[in-house]
Amino acid sequence: MAYIGQIRIILAILFIAISAGYSYYAMRDIIAGPTIAALSPNDGDNVSSSLVTVSGNVQRASLVTLNDREILIDESGEFTEQLLLPNGYTIISVEARDKLGRSDQKILHITH
Repeated sequence: MAYIGQIRIILAILFIAISAGYSYYAMRDIIAGPTIAALSPNDGDNVSSSLVTVSGNVQRASLVTLNDREILIDESGEFTEQLLLPNGYTIISVEARDKLGRSDQKILHITH
């Protein structure tokens, strides 16, 4: 009879471990927060035109800003915006925020 009690305890522990693992897997996007990837132009680029297209991809974001101005993203998280650069050195800031207030920011240093 003690053997059956041990099996029940092992099965309960196994069930709790599987439930916890699945819960983490299902909520990993919520836990991770927003991310910004694949920005163009690259940090440190020297561009020849004063009109530059800034594009990239964000994940798990509800708000995206380019130099503190809200921009639109499509369903897959892609964005494309054009900026008119002054001559010389320019700093471009892209920030993504989620509904919980967490953010990711990328800074690009561009020379024209």
